[in-house]
Amino acid sequence: MKTLQIIPLLLLTVLLFSCNDDENFVAKTDVEVALHFEDESTAIELDDITVTFININNGSEIKSTSDTNGKVSLMLEEGVYSMVANGEKTITIDGNVQTVTISGSIENKVVNASSSTFELPLFYSAPGEGWVIKEVYYAGSRTPENKAYYKDQYIEIYNNSSEVLYADGLTISEAEHNTSRELNEWADWLSQGVVVRTIYTIPGSGTEHPVQPGESLILASQPIDHTIENANSIDLKGAHWQWFDEGTTDVDVQEVPNLTKYYSYSKSFWLLHTSGYNSFILWRADDMEAFMSTQRKETENSAGNTIEGYLVPNEIILDAVESSRKDKFLTKALAPQIDLTYTYCNETFSKKSIRRKVQGYDDGRAILMDTNNSDNDFIKNAELKPGEVE
Repeated sequence: MKTLQIIPLLLLTVLLFSCNDDENFVAKTDVEVALHFEDESTAIELDDITVTFININNGSEIKSTSDTNGKVSLMLEEGVYSMVANGEKTITIDGNVQTVTISGSIENKVVNASSSTFELPLFYSAPGEGWVIKEVYYAGSRTPENKAYYKDQYIEIYNNSSEVLYADGLTISEAEHNTSRELNEWADWLSQGVVVRTIYTIPGSGTEHPVQPGESLILASQPIDHTIENANSIDLKGAHWQWFDEGTTDVDVQEVPNLTKYYSYSKSFWLLHTSGYNSFILWRADDMEAFMSTQRKETENSAGNTIEGYLVPNEIILDAVESSRKDKFLTKALAPQIDLTYTYCNETFSKKSIRRKVQGYDDGRAILMDTNNSDNDFIKNAELKPGEVE
C-alpha cells in the first residue's frame, strides 16, 4: 500500500518539474555575423575582432571573436540585440606604421529562427590628436535642502595634440535626438551627419584664442562660484566662456566672454539634459553664416508634429560623446564612426560627470584616450575635475 501511495506522488513531482522547465524554456538560435568594411578598398584582415551581443530585453552580454574570414558564429537566446564590434590592427598609413581601432555596430536586430544571419559594417580610425571633449557635467547637483540645482553645468574641451591650437570657431552642440527614445526620427541623416538642437560658437578671426598643448577651455552655463548659493556645488569662476541666452532669466557674467549663439531649441535658456539623453559634438564650420542658411532640416515625430534642427556633416565633427542612462538607452544619435557606443551618469543631480580617461603622458603632457568609443574612453559617474587632468 505504501508503495502504491508513493508512485502518484512521484508522478506529480515529475509533472511539476516539467511544467517549471516549460515556463523557463527560452528558444535559442544559431547566429552568424559577417564583418566587412564599409569602404570596400580597405585592406585590413578581419580576424580576431571581438563582437559583443547585447540583449536589449534583459541587458545580458555575450562576446565572440571573428575567424579568419571575418565570420562570427554562436548560439543566442531569441530576442532583440545590439551587436558591437571592436578590435585593434597594426597597419601602414602613408609609410607610417600605426595601430588603428576597428569598430562597428548595428542596433535592435531581432534574433529568431527566421532571422539569424547579419552583416556588420566596420570602419577604422587612427588615434585622435587635436581637440577633444574632456568632460561634460550635465547631471547637476542638490542643495543642502535636497533641492535640484542645475546652474553649475559645464563642458570642458582639451587640446590633445602636441601643438598650439586655436579655439576660434569651435562650436559645441547638443544632438536633437533623445537616446532614450525607441525611434530616431533623424536616422535617415545618420550616414551624413548629426542633427543638433543647439549651436554655440567661440568667436574669433582664426588666431585670437590660442590654447597650449595639454590645456583646456571650460564652457559654463553660469561661470560663478556656485558654492555661495549651493554649498554642495563647485566654483566655476575660472571658466573661460559662458553660453548665455539673452532676453531670458539667464545671468550674464560680465567678467567672462560669451559664446556666439546661433541656435537653440529653447525659448528660455540652454539647459543640458540632466540625464544626458542628448549627446554632444564639437565641430567647426568654415563659414557659419553659410552653414546656418543651408543646413536646417525638418521631419515629423511619432505624434505627427514637425521638429527641426541643423545637420552637422560628419566630416567637420572634431569630437563627440554619445551619452544616455544605462537603464534607459535605446537608440543612438551618432553614427558608429563618430562614436561607437555611449557613456553615462547613473543619476540626475548626483554632482557627477562623464570625464575622458588619461591614456598616458608625453613629457608631462596628459594624452587623453580617444578611440571614438565612449564606453571605453570615458569614466562614468566621475568626480568633477574642471581644469584638472588625472
